[in-house]
Amino acid sequence: MDLNSREILEAAERLLRRRRIAPSGCWEFTGHLEPNGYGRISFKGELQYAHRLAAQIIHAAGRALATEDIVCHVCDNPRCFNPDHLVIADNQSNSDDKHAKGRAPDLSGERNGRARLTHDQVRELRERMAAGAAVSQLSSEYGIPASTLRKIRSGATWSHARGEEVCA
Repeated sequence: MDLNSREILEAAERLLRRRRIAPSGCWEFTGHLEPNGYGRISFKGELQYAHRLAAQIIHAAGRALATEDIVCHVCDNPRCFNPDHLVIADNQSNSDDKHAKGRAPDLSGERNGRARLTHDQVRELRERMAAGAAVSQLSSEYGIPASTLRKIRSGATWSHARGEEVCA
């Protein structure tokens, strides 16, 4: 929803009444917090995230943010709505930032709920392929596609598994 200049002032005043300035410079929302730590405020009859409303006021000049717009916290503080700590980005940028800062869960190998092999099986498969075992035979034996075996062999998958030679 786009905001006119009166609504922008009203939203800013409502947000600022619910602000505590932290030593880090974060403007921490003191109103209702969701379990994930993000502040929520009712404005124009809708419950909105405080940081998205702040970004709409400052970064988008009152224009509605697109559904796919992600408002990222440079400070990594979900309670913060300081416009200097907020950037509008896309999902990929947000994901890249999360990985770069070590906040993304490691779902590689056996930690991935879709994994069909264990670390030990991958090690064995690499050894057998290096010794000349046929991919088609291993595919039947392990019940996995030949394409998966080729990706394991080349290191395209299970590359995190250290200690084994990746065969060409």
